[in-house]
Amino acid sequence: MEVRIAVLSDLHAGPAVAGSECRGDLAECLLRRAVNRLRRWLRPDVVLVLGDLVEDATAAGAEQQLRRLAEIIGKLECPVAVLRGNHDPERSVFYRHLPSPGDHLDLKGVRFVFFDDPAEPGYTARRTERDLARMAAAGAGHEGPLVSVQHVPVAPEGVECPYRMNNGAEVIKVMRRCGYALSVAGHYHRGLEAIRRDDSAGGGFLAAPALSRPPFEFLLVELKGREVKCRRQPLAMPTGLHLTDFHVHTPFAYCSEDMDIGRAQALAEDFGLAGLTFTEHASHLCFSREQHKAIVHQQQGQGAARPEHDRFGPWRAALARAGVADRNIGLEVDCDFHGALLLKEGYRESVRFLLGAVHEVGESVRPAPNIHRLTEQFMAGTEKLLRAGVAVLAHPLRLFERKGLPAPPGLYGRVVEKLRANGVAAEVNFHKADPDVEFYETCLRAGVRLTLGSDAHHLSQVGELWPHVELLKRLGAASNLEEVLFDPRGGPRRPVR
Repeated sequence: MEVRIAVLSDLHAGPAVAGSECRGDLAECLLRRAVNRLRRWLRPDVVLVLGDLVEDATAAGAEQQLRRLAEIIGKLECPVAVLRGNHDPERSVFYRHLPSPGDHLDLKGVRFVFFDDPAEPGYTARRTERDLARMAAAGAGHEGPLVSVQHVPVAPEGVECPYRMNNGAEVIKVMRRCGYALSVAGHYHRGLEAIRRDDSAGGGFLAAPALSRPPFEFLLVELKGREVKCRRQPLAMPTGLHLTDFHVHTPFAYCSEDMDIGRAQALAEDFGLAGLTFTEHASHLCFSREQHKAIVHQQQGQGAARPEHDRFGPWRAALARAGVADRNIGLEVDCDFHGALLLKEGYRESVRFLLGAVHEVGESVRPAPNIHRLTEQFMAGTEKLLRAGVAVLAHPLRLFERKGLPAPPGLYGRVVEKLRANGVAAEVNFHKADPDVEFYETCLRAGVRLTLGSDAHHLSQVGELWPHVELLKRLGAASNLEEVLFDPRGGPRRPVR
């Protein structure tokens, strides 16, 4: 039986330290991004978080930071074991906020045995005689593979690892004698993958790279019997792909969680993007929060907007203060329930491009929508947007995905034909739900190009285009991105009709 293991380590949360490769200032953002990717798409059987969650356990606010990290870890929907590192507080403080892993965890026939090894000079450690004995006894009554889990790596002789267990040879003897398949650690920021196929030195010896060290990686490990496979999972995008995130929101969005324009731009660079664009909801800039919540904008149309609620000027000023180039500014627009475009006069001339989006139609807000009426209203709204000069149709089928409704037969072809006829791109968007691969296959067969958008409402989502790239791989399109992807900033501005 195969067990899929995710290994994260060395967040070093706290202010960035001069001369350090680690970005502890991004720790919470990185952890949120990793947890979301694990929970939504990678879905391991167990997650191991192997220490150095904070940079300085004695710093003011270190406990509060630890508590926030614990809350993020708590969003995982699988078994989790968290161990202390040499930078973390003492056990009584650390496990006040995080659940203690105990001595071991049994999962799918594998026994994970946990150790809190005393630190020694030179960022090394030593396994105590008591824990060596516990390690040897851990297999009693257990027939499956054993995995030793700790913060400081165990590494065989000849394997480069400057920060290791000082009595590693003794540990490896126990591993060999007692049938350990794997030793897993953190601590060594570059990471370690030493897999011994012949078991001559025990099993495999792994250390997760520091999550806080670019390109912000963790390990995905597959253990089947004593066979070990391991690959790194970077949170940053491959810079060689030159990807742009064309759908990022600002603090002016009513659905913003913690968006900050300057920080979003910095994160785009940190995460390996070629660029990003800010595309704010046009209706959020001219209707009040209360009106928007009550869907006044869609029920009554653009005429219900009041001058005192207009925030377009402050939004553009905030973008200018952050140094955002005009070409990286767009608007996300939709239609009201009567089919009229929700876009205040004068807005269009001040942005580079429009994303069209069908968020709701009259039928979709009913308690039990009629699928036929819903489909026809959706198509009417889509056609209006495409004729109005939008460059991209954002999250094209989200209306159905959010309602938990299957796309009616023939809908994909109808939407794609309208996109093709109007020269509009389809956005790949995973923000609320995973889109249907079949729709994008239909797009590519028809020659409709794609854009990638995170639809970020939280800073941890900025530039999270990993699922988009995986979808492109499934489509067989990852090797010819120049032919598949579309830059909405490049074409001429078309007037709203």
